[in-house]
Amino acid sequence: MSGVDNLESKSAGTTIKDNLGEKTLQKIEKRLFEKYGIPLSQAVEDFPKLDSVIRELFGLAAIALEKTILNNIEALEKSKEMDKEWLTVKDQFLIRAILEALGNKEKKKILTSMINTPRLIIEILDMCNVSQNNGFKIIDELIRDGLLIECGFMTTTDGRKISKYLVIFKDVKKDIINNKVVIKVKLCNEALTASNIVPLIRS
Repeated sequence: MSGVDNLESKSAGTTIKDNLGEKTLQKIEKRLFEKYGIPLSQAVEDFPKLDSVIRELFGLAAIALEKTILNNIEALEKSKEMDKEWLTVKDQFLIRAILEALGNKEKKKILTSMINTPRLIIEILDMCNVSQNNGFKIIDELIRDGLLIECGFMTTTDGRKISKYLVIFKDVKKDIINNKVVIKVKLCNEALTASNIVPLIRS
């Protein structure tokens, strides 16, 4: 699963339950288990399977239903500046995850070192002057939270492939509108390309 989809899946399950009603939810869960042998929580992390079941059950109405679910999490909009796409994050879980990472001195330093440039973990730790023990732990957290994605690799002299990582966004804006924090992120092209969910929001 791509970094963007991983980030979104953290909150999508709750959003689905809040928007579909109990009977519809039970119908989706039953069909997911029959078709794939997985619960809703797992299907949210593998969105194409959830998409398949929703389209099977709801036909043409599936697209509108999915957009309703996804738009409760986030929305894409065109910026007037250079016609760039910004992802407006609506879900409070995602907002907290992004703000927590940017508010942590070492996490922010690591994320900043990878904007627009894929790097090896050892390169990142060296550039950011972070200890290996703490650095590996932080990077693992950032990958799990969906803020870092694999982007290429380096082949060592003995033939091993070592992954490079890239932060999923190029830029972040924070505003306060009607006493609520609003986060907008400009996703990198690699994150947009790897996402199964973003094209659904765009359509």
